[in-house]
This record gives sequence, C-alpha cells and structure tokens, in this order.
Amino acid sequence: MQRYLPVTVLLSAFLFGLFGVVSANDAPPVPSAGSSQEAVVSLVNDLAKPCLKAPTKIRQGEAFEVLVSAPSEAKHSPTPQALTLDGKTFPLYAHASDSYSALLSIPVDAKPGGHTLRVVFKGPATTAVKTPELSQVLQVLPGGYARQNIGVSSSIGGLQPEPGELAAVQALKVMRTAGKRWQLPLSAPTPDCLNSPFGNLRFHNGVFTGNYHKGIDLRSPAGRPVVAPADATVAMARKWQLHGGTVGLDHGQGLTSIYIHLSQILVSPGQQVKRGQIIGKVGSTGFATGPHLHWGVFAAGEPVNPFWMTSGVRACGR
Repeated sequence: MQRYLPVTVLLSAFLFGLFGVVSANDAPPVPSAGSSQEAVVSLVNDLAKPCLKAPTKIRQGEAFEVLVSAPSEAKHSPTPQALTLDGKTFPLYAHASDSYSALLSIPVDAKPGGHTLRVVFKGPATTAVKTPELSQVLQVLPGGYARQNIGVSSSIGGLQPEPGELAAVQALKVMRTAGKRWQLPLSAPTPDCLNSPFGNLRFHNGVFTGNYHKGIDLRSPAGRPVVAPADATVAMARKWQLHGGTVGLDHGQGLTSIYIHLSQILVSPGQQVKRGQIIGKVGSTGFATGPHLHWGVFAAGEPVNPFWMTSGVRACGR
C-alpha cells in the first residue's frame, strides 16, 4: 500500500513555498512540482489588497482550506461571499480581521488536471469601486487507489440498512454549522495501525460492489476506547442495522466524522465533546467481519481521506 504523509501545520513563512498566493488582477500561478498539500495556511494579515491563498496541487479524495484576505480599503469595498470550484459553491466563514476561510474537498472521482478556483464577491454599494477578480488553477492529482476484495458470509452479505439509516448518514455528510471547532492535524481515534485504506474499490467475494471505501479501517481490538479527533457536537449516537453502533460528530464549518461498528456508544446526541474524549468502544456490529474501527471524515459534503489529515496513524506492517 502506498504510504502518504499526514497533514501537519507549518509556519506561515514556509507555506508560501507550498501554496499559491493570488492577488487581485494577478495571473494564476503555474503549479509547481513537489508533494501534495501537507499544511493548512495561517493567514498573514499584512496584504494591502484582496488575496487568495490555496494549494496549487491536491490529490483526489483530499480536503484543504482556502483563505481569502479582503482588507477594507474603502467604505464600500466588495465582500467575498463564497468560492466556486467546478461549478460547486463553498461558503466562506469569518476567519480573522478582514479575512475569510473555506473548507473544500476533491471527490475521489474528480478528473485529474487543472481546475479553477474562484472567489465570488458581493458587489460594492457604489460603482466607483471595482469588484476584484480572484482565481487560481488547482492541479488535481490521482489518488493512487487500489482494489480490495473482502470475503463475506451469506449472513453478513444479505444485511440491509434499516429505514432512515442511509438518510441519517447523508445528513451528517453534508452538515455545515458556523462555528469551527477543529484544527489540523486531527488526533487518531485509536492508537492502532491502518489495515484498510481510504478509496479502495470494494469487491465482495470477487464481485465489484460499485462502491469504494469511504473511510479507513484501524486494526483495533474489541473494547478499545475510541476518542474524538477534535472538539465537536455529537450529531448521531445510535445502533443501526448496517453500520452497527455509530457515532457521528460535527466539528463545524463543513467537517464531520463518523465511527461505526462500535460495541458501546458512550455519548448522546447534542452532547459537546473535546478532543481526546472517549465516545465509544470498538466492536464488530453491523456489516463487519471482525472487530475494527471504521473511521470516516466528510469535508464539504465529500468523503475524504483521514490518513492525510491525522497525526499518529501508520499503515500496518510499517
């Protein structure tokens, strides 16, 4: 299995080597060679005009944060309201003085190559102020996902979701609340190694399911405590037929996470939890062939690879 480095937070001065910086009326940067995103920008608020800061390269199935600086040079300066990527709109949230941030994600099946990221501004109150135009070309790289075959018994293979189960998971996936309660890198929910990576095409008994693995599986023994990787509000805490014991966390501003096959659920919907707080225990409930933790992360409505966002997770055998 290919090994990827986890996301780490680096100093702002170093980030200018990894991230493109586009000011109003500047040409989009040419993507440079090197690794994919491995840091989240800390915005430097000394820019005299609107500026877009985003990575120039990203993998399929990866999440990233974009920052927009919009100094108030005039009373009626235009205000950035959203970002667009491939026609999809992502909301901007207040980040610091005169700056905004947005969490974006690249689908697993996104077409490799150049994609244009644009800032959408609310027009000025007067025609005397020109609305700036900010855009940047983002190069999407292949994620390098493989095939995975799972031997499934007839009793497990026939397991179906109960009414409302898939709708509840979908609602968690697209949840967006205003308060940001996460910082990267995330903490690992268990101290165990990864034995089934994100993005693998799923085969059951040699037959393609038409699906892919939307999280990572950690080789965790039954009863292992599972902890929250960041502060959150508990959005889901119940046992489902297909997912088994399930906890869903809302970390704010489009980042949510899910933990399934749990043997015990130790939190309740609406509860506030802190990074490192125990939320449940590992099990093999629902569609599972043995004890393990399935951990999924959703960013801006898409499943993304937790491995690239987390410290302390290693591939089994490494």
